[in-house]
Parts: sequence; structure tokens; C-alpha cells
Amino acid sequence: LRRLIFRIRYSRLRDYTPRGTNILHKAESLVNLNRIPLPLLDKETDPGQEWIKGVLLCAWGCSAILALNVILAIIAIVVAYKRPSYSDRHFEYAELYRGSCSTTNGWTTGMHLVINVLSTALLAASNYSMQCLSAPSRADIDQAHSKRTWLDIGVFSARNLWAMDARRKLLWVILFISSVPVHMMYNSAIFPSITTREYGLVVIPDDPGMSEPLTRSEDAHLSFTQRVGYSPEDVRAEYLNRTLKPHIDVSECLKPYDIEYNTKKGTLLLVVPAEHIDGSPIVGSFDWDTPFPFHIGARRFGGNLNNLTYPGWSLRAPGNSTWLHLRDFFDDHWFPFSKQCQFYFSLPISLTVIGCNIAKVICMYLTARCDRRSVLLTLGDGLSSFLHKPDITTKGRCLMSKLDMTTGELPWCRDPYISDTLDTTPLGEMRNSQPVQLRRLPQRLPRRSRWVRSPGWKPWTLTLTFFLACLGTSIFLFHLGFLGTTPMWAQEMGKPTGDTVFYDGGNVILLILLANSPQLTYSFLYFLCNGLLTNMRLAVEFNDFATNRKPLRVSWPKGQQRSAYYISLPYRYGFPLIAVSTIMHWLLSQSLFVVKIRALDVYDNELEEESTTACSWSSKAILWTIVVGSLAMGVLIGLGFRRLPSDMPLASSCSAAISASCHPPPEDTEVSLKPVKWGEIINRPRTSTGIEEASEHISENDHAEDTQIEYAHCSLTSEPVMRASPNVLYC
Repeated sequence: LRRLIFRIRYSRLRDYTPRGTNILHKAESLVNLNRIPLPLLDKETDPGQEWIKGVLLCAWGCSAILALNVILAIIAIVVAYKRPSYSDRHFEYAELYRGSCSTTNGWTTGMHLVINVLSTALLAASNYSMQCLSAPSRADIDQAHSKRTWLDIGVFSARNLWAMDARRKLLWVILFISSVPVHMMYNSAIFPSITTREYGLVVIPDDPGMSEPLTRSEDAHLSFTQRVGYSPEDVRAEYLNRTLKPHIDVSECLKPYDIEYNTKKGTLLLVVPAEHIDGSPIVGSFDWDTPFPFHIGARRFGGNLNNLTYPGWSLRAPGNSTWLHLRDFFDDHWFPFSKQCQFYFSLPISLTVIGCNIAKVICMYLTARCDRRSVLLTLGDGLSSFLHKPDITTKGRCLMSKLDMTTGELPWCRDPYISDTLDTTPLGEMRNSQPVQLRRLPQRLPRRSRWVRSPGWKPWTLTLTFFLACLGTSIFLFHLGFLGTTPMWAQEMGKPTGDTVFYDGGNVILLILLANSPQLTYSFLYFLCNGLLTNMRLAVEFNDFATNRKPLRVSWPKGQQRSAYYISLPYRYGFPLIAVSTIMHWLLSQSLFVVKIRALDVYDNELEEESTTACSWSSKAILWTIVVGSLAMGVLIGLGFRRLPSDMPLASSCSAAISASCHPPPEDTEVSLKPVKWGEIINRPRTSTGIEEASEHISENDHAEDTQIEYAHCSLTSEPVMRASPNVLYC
């Protein structure tokens, strides 16, 4: 909202109303983070500690989510334990609702939507706090540079993690670990069941007499009732009164039964013309002895039709050659039954998520209590700090890039190019002692590079390996499901089939962990992709200073600086990444999931032996996961081949390379508060001698003689600059 107001304020729309600027200025101030009251903040933050308000705001947001989670859990517990004693209630899960399947599915969809919104907000607040913990301060960077090493600015890295003190490491690890159950369990706190029902099947002549019984003995009467769920008298009365469903084509009649899990239909009545039977009052009556007719062949059904004289019939799909014989003489009716789906709540999962939520709130509050100043969250924060107080350890190497940290003629992290005083003396003590003479390395402007070089080959290798491993596993599962007997396009996303159910009868919590393990895997993949994109966008933002003069984008703007509306990724990259991540997580929830199958007999009594809880996968959802994942990987690789806007050295997130570009002329005061541009400083002598000759000067002359050689210099500055030339040596 503030970004939108900012753009309108500085657009052409402000010229159409004289009062528009004042109104927009007031609106912008109303949505300012600094105006949000925070009860835990006793006083105004000191300069350099403005980041505390952002962390406290995250803590209060997580506290609100915690309160909502506790309220919802209490409501669910009360509802579950107030239900009748016959309801499905266990320690791992409890029944909240039993009734219409459409109502159950609606509640499931709605609650999963709420859960995903809450989990996204919870994880976003946690990531912001982790970013604040891992972001280096200017003091951390000065200490690292004095030891001839460097830290990352604007991105998270293991390098920053090792540089943290013990307290920050502990808080970061707890925030990270507490996110794992949110990824793996939160979506399974609420889940539905599939109710599948046995059904009876009766074959009778089309003209049963009013007084003629359908069974001839007491045993046959009892067997009929047990198998069908209705007495012979009820079946005959319903048929003669025409209260059953009217005549339809037999293929349409049997189509709802041609499924693996019967969730809609009851007893089926097949009516045979009298000329096709031998005069018996009933041709056959029986039931499927399992709620999964996928396991029953049509020949078994035929074995019970002893009185049927027609030679050819089939209950198989209409494509079979014998289907026409069946259509010739079968009529049909059926008895519907009330659908009984269930809606479950898992108390252990809910308590685990609440515990993680509490841990996050405590860690965020403790993070805000850390006494840290001048935390550099974004690239603009680092540039502003180095321009305000240039780093003397990188002076004289204005073209230093991230690659120069460990390679090149004078690697910055290996062979010191400054005096021995800097190697052993802390930076704070060194500044108070005698001036240190620096050795410079003249360099030529590098060639224009591509985005792919910014992160380096290790992050790319790890990300692409993870991508291929995830896609390979998905392709393997899709292949297994594709070989099944149920056509893939006939399957429903998130619904089990006989071919895809596996690992049934296990502990519910273990099944939930197994089903949600891909969620954690793809969350790590999102973390890797976010790191790659952030690193590449940092390089683009940094290199853009060589082509455009613009103010710095900082977390807490002063002067003409711009506000940072995001920490790492711009919205045009961050929102699509979040959208793809959300779609992938939803597809994963439909690809691999926990399913509770509740089997009922013809009397709607639960069959304990047939009911089960298992894991299942959906081939159709896995296919879409493969498609979306492949497109995401292709887009990421495609972005890597884009060219950077200029031939400015590739600093990426390296603090040393960033600081090397921030040595403006001494007369350029308050440069960090003004629009800046990178280029060659005007009125500075040029030296176009070769690199070899310059190296000889450096190696043969002492420090005093080296400082007498004048080279052109490039830097970020608010003063006019020239475009850097590849034929000139700079230092």
C-alpha cells in the first residue's frame, strides 16, 4: 500500500490536483511502520536499531496467530468430545462432523484455506526475523574485513551463520527447527474420510406376482435380507409401487457402480424379462463381500445367476463385446443410501503446531532484545553505510569483484595486499594508530556478464540437483500410477485408487509425516531458488548504478533515499515465486496424502476389518506437479542467461566487493543521502599502461613509491561521472 501511494505521489497524477500531494503525503505517513504502536517497545528506538520494530511487529502477528490457533483447537476439542459415544474418537484424531460428503468437503477446503493463510503468515514472519538475525552489522563486517574475510549482504548464507554469536545462532536454529512441523503437519490437522459402502444386488423377473414370494424358504429369506439389506417383501413392494428410480439405460445405471469406492449408491435391482428365466421367482440375490468392487470380477457375479438362461452377459465396461447381450434384457432400479462422510481433527498435530508457534513468538521477542546497531538488511543498507564511512581495507581496488576474493593476481582473502599492521591489529585499534599505507591493484574493466555468474557454481549445482531429484521421484511415482488399471484421466486429484494406496494400517501420525515429507523437501527447494533469485537480482540492482543515477533503496530512508519495500526480492519476482510455491504445495497435498477409508455394510454399520488409514498418491496431481516444477526450473535457468545491465564488476552479495565500490571523492559529502551513480571520477588522471607493467611497478616499488602512481578511479558518487572504459587501468 505504501509503495502504491509512493508511486502515485511521484507520478503525473499529482499535477491534476493541487491538494493531491498533501493528501498523498498524509496517506503515506499513516501506513508508515514507525507509526504502528508496539506495547513491548518502551521507548523510541535508537538510531541504527530501527529493525527492532519490524521484528516486534512480526512477534505480535505471530501472537495473534497463536491466539487464533488456541481458540480453534479449544473449539475443536469441545465439539469432538461432546459428540455421541459411537463417534470415531481416538487419541490421534477425533471426529468433528458426520453427514453429507459435500458439507465435509466444504469444511475441509475452507479450513485448509485458513490453515494455509496462517502458515504463510507464520513462516513469513519467521523468515523476516531469521533474516534480521543473520544480517551482518557494520561492526561485524569491519571485524570480518580486518581478518581478510567477508560476509554476505542482502541474502542469507552459511558464511553469515558461522559469523553470528552464540545467542543469535541459537535463536536462528530454534526459528528454523520450529518451522519444520509447520511445513510437515499443519495441513493435516484437519482431514476428511472416504465412506465406501457395500451394496446388495438383486435380479428378479419383470412381472413378479403380487402374492408370489421372492424366496421359498426361511433360510433363503434370511440370506436375502443379510446380503441386500432389505427384506424380499420390501424389495417387491418398492418395485411394484414404482417408488424406485425410473427406467434408464443399463449402461448409465451401471456407470456409477464402475468405481473402486462406492460413495453414492445403495442396493441395485436388476430386472430381467421373464422370457430369459426358467420361471423361478428370483434369479439371484447377493452382495459384494468387500466395499472395494475393484477386487471383484464379473465372472464371480455370473456364478450366482443359476436360473438365467441367456447365454452371454457381462458387467464389465461398455467396450467389451458381451456388453450388447447385457443391454438386451437388463432393466434397472436402485435404492439410494444416505452418504456419511466424516471430518476429523488431530489434537497431537494441533498441540505440536501451537508449541512451535509459542517458540517462534519467544524467539522473535528475544531477537528484538538483541543490542545490535546498523544492521545491513539490504544492498542499499550496505552501500549507504560504506558511502557514509568508507572501508579502508578495500581502498585502491575499485574494480574488485566477488571472484577476486579467492582468485586473481592478488586474492583478497589469501595474500594480503595491505601492510602487515592490518593482519594482526584489530580495525578499531588500527584506526587509532599510525596511518596504514595500502598497496593497490590496478585493474581493467571486466566484460559484461550474465546473471548466472552471480551466485556461483555451487548454489546452482545444489539447486539443480535438488530439482532433478524431486522431479525424478515424481516421474517414478507417476510411472507406477500410470501402469495401474484405473485410467489416469479417470482419477480425481487427491482421491485414492486401488493401485495407489500403500502403507496402510500404520500409525496416523507416522502416515501424516510420510505424506507431508515432500512438503518439507519442496520448502527447502524454495529456499534454494529464493537464494539464487535474490543473488542474481542483487547483481542486477548493483550493476544498474552504472547506467542510471538513483537514490539508494534502504530499510530506513533518510534524505532522498528510497524505502525498501522488500528485503531481498522485488515484488515482480517475489510474488510469482510465492505463487508457484503455493501451487506446488497444494499440488503436493493432492499428490501424496493420508486417506481414511471407512467401510460400511448394507446396514450402514462400520466394518472394522475393511476400514483402514493409509497413504495414497494421485497420478494426475503428480503429473501437474512435474509440469509446474519443470516450468519453474526452466524459467530459473532462462533468467540465469540474461545479461547484466552494465560491465560493472560483479559484486553480488560480497561485502568486500560492495565496499570497494564505495570510495567517493573527499569533497563529495553526504553522498549516501543523494542519488548516486557508479563510474569514473572526473578530473582524475588516467593510466593506460598494461597490466603486466602495472604489476611490475607494484612488485618492484615499495609502498611509498606505489602511492605516487596515479590511476583513474571508479566509485559510487553523487557527483557527475564518466563511463568507465575497458582500456583504462583503475584502482
